Amino acid sequence: MREEPAPILVTNGTMLEYMMVRQIDAPIIQQSKSQKSLRWIVLDEAHTYVGSQAAELALQLRRVMTAFGVTPDDVRFVATSATIAGSDAEKQLKKFLSELSGIPQERIDVLDGSRVIPELEPCKHVFIPLEEIEQIPDTDMKGVSPERFDALTHSPEAYYLRDMLVTQPNPMKLDDMTQRLNSLTKQHYSQQDVLRWIDVCSGTQPNTKDPAFLKVRAHIFQRNTQGCGPVLIKNAD
Repeated sequence: MREEPAPILVTNGTMLEYMMVRQIDAPIIQQSKSQKSLRWIVLDEAHTYVGSQAAELALQLRRVMTAFGVTPDDVRFVATSATIAGSDAEKQLKKFLSELSGIPQERIDVLDGSRVIPELEPCKHVFIPLEEIEQIPDTDMKGVSPERFDALTHSPEAYYLRDMLVTQPNPMKLDDMTQRLNSLTKQHYSQQDVLRWIDVCSGTQPNTKDPAFLKVRAHIFQRNTQGCGPVLIKNAD
């Protein structure tokens, strides 16, 4: 690698700092400096750089460009993040990257993206007990069941769950989902029942190419037990 540096270097801040100070890595920098080959700097998970960490990164990027013999005008900067969102997200991103790279905000473009939700055929609202849907078997591939997918498509419970989760911009609490589902279906599902519905919906594909009926991510918080310890009791049964 030192004799023939690769065109793409994937690294982290610590190892990049080592490379700039270690004499053994000098050929990598010298060759790139002579050719002015540092053209792109890509920062992944940009939202993780906040406060002093962002300031340190900005200084490090300036040291990198100096070491490689380039200026901000010679380099194209890319910052990726799936977390920064909101009405002023574009303004935040431009300000963030401008401060990191030293490039004016008017020269920065923000490319956003949005999740594409596959459309389903109209729900016929055919009530099928959860236990029956769970018993519909997979095909030879785990999680693939056209029959179960069709049953979910026309199940009011599955329809309402999918609709409330894919249309909400913010995460929903399990308690809120349970109350809303019971209100819409006039049933009395428990939170455990709702988890079972989500489990079968997220674990059912119509075929190997198309996504599951419902794709979700769960934020799970666990409270630790405090002050737990053994107690010795004389003559206890």
